[in-house]
Amino acid sequence: MCYGTAALSAGLAIGSILAISLLNAQLASGQFLIVNLMLVVLCIIVTIIVFPENKLNDLILPVEEENTEAAAERTRKARWKQACEEVAAEGGLTARETEVLIMLAKGMSAQQIADALVVSVHTVRAHVRNIHSKLAVSNRNQIVQLAEAKRDAALIGEKE
Repeated sequence: MCYGTAALSAGLAIGSILAISLLNAQLASGQFLIVNLMLVVLCIIVTIIVFPENKLNDLILPVEEENTEAAAERTRKARWKQACEEVAAEGGLTARETEVLIMLAKGMSAQQIADALVVSVHTVRAHVRNIHSKLAVSNRNQIVQLAEAKRDAALIGEKE
């Protein structure tokens, strides 16, 4: 929107200057017509250069309303991630262990986590052992239960 406003303002300023110049030049009607046509062609060329088709489409097309289901899904994921981060903070997990915790809670396997974090599966398993120890849990289901409890507590707090 800023680019459009700037271009419009610059176009108005340049157009005003050119109009005053043409009036003072006292051209014959044929010459005046030719100069105006050249200016129109110049404006079209500048518009094409400054605003390629994809930018023009963005300016012209209506803004789509956000899908409420997509917004609800993003909110749900944000709450889940926040709940996992709170569990990690209470357990004293490191930043990397927190990342692994979030991925575990999403249901990712050790290999998927290793691929995502670009580490070995052995490193992921070491992080998982540390997470289990720090959170006093013995499996992934208990980690998920801790995160769900945090999330549910946050939801109840929001409703009150």
